[in-house]
Amino acid sequence: MFEKAKEALHQKLSTFEQKLTGSQEEEAVRLPKRKFLLVDSDKQYRNFVRDYVMTTEFDVMTVDNAQDALDRLQNYVYDFAVISSTLPDMDGYELARMIGADFTTKNLPIIMLEHEPFPPTPKAHNVTGCMSRTFNKEILLTHIRYCFGRVTEAWKKEEEEESLV
Repeated sequence: MFEKAKEALHQKLSTFEQKLTGSQEEEAVRLPKRKFLLVDSDKQYRNFVRDYVMTTEFDVMTVDNAQDALDRLQNYVYDFAVISSTLPDMDGYELARMIGADFTTKNLPIIMLEHEPFPPTPKAHNVTGCMSRTFNKEILLTHIRYCFGRVTEAWKKEEEEESLV
């Protein structure tokens, strides 16, 4: 009888340890996710990013044009936005300027999808990073994590400046 109880306890402990140590994908699903908006006219790229990002620590909502992006930003809260520099209805940097001019979204960090990932000078004050479009999952996640790191640096700097005032 003692052996059965001991075996059952070991089994429960093993199950508990598996839950604690689970895979990165399982952990990414359990933890609160950082939400971002992807604005890109390429449907294949939007679907690729959406499908891949679901298994990471990020969550994404996608739209294909600037007007839909502005509508989403008025109705949902995001940690940052990833915007293509070329959109069918507007230049990505013009969209970034409009987002920065709106009181409710002026502090939203933006990562610009560029053909050349690191332009020498940002064309809008709220563009905190640039990345190139890629269909390689590892490179995509590295870009997003790097740019999100830049976003969190900007947040920290902003908080420090506000605390000095």
